[in-house]
Amino acid sequence: NIILITVDALRADHMGLYGYEYDTSPRLDEFAEKAILFTHPYCPIPKTSASIASLMTGIHPLIHGTKPNRDALEERHITLAKALKMKGYATHAVVDNGNLSKSYKFHQGFDEYIQVWNFVEDKPGSTPFITDKILEFLKNRGSGPFFLWAHYVETHTPYLPPPEFVE
Repeated sequence: NIILITVDALRADHMGLYGYEYDTSPRLDEFAEKAILFTHPYCPIPKTSASIASLMTGIHPLIHGTKPNRDALEERHITLAKALKMKGYATHAVVDNGNLSKSYKFHQGFDEYIQVWNFVEDKPGSTPFITDKILEFLKNRGSGPFFLWAHYVETHTPYLPPPEFVE
């Protein structure tokens, strides 16, 4: 099984699993102890749509041609979800960035592609919604292999922390 967690605008150098001294990401730190952790990741372009297009296809932005905030991911490219679906994986995604919407063709290969903004009105509600959908999928997924992608965006500007963290 493959669980891919992407977080828009999250700085790796401010997470415990990458050596940050403060306890900013305890649950991800714990998860990373049992998961494959990429220790030298890089972003081919600092824009969500083009960068995720590269992540999902393995192709450089100059080749796949997905321009930030303007172009759809061309259907001629084989995405990770398409490839895994061909191998019998159930494919499920919960995304919270309009630049990854179905209208930009980022849903290619997914059995279910949940766009958070269709269900949640306020930004602080997006993270719990995504997490609940992930847990619901894991509880009801069946027996075969799966690919689950969760894309969080709450760390992106405008940053609206929960009230208990405002001080």
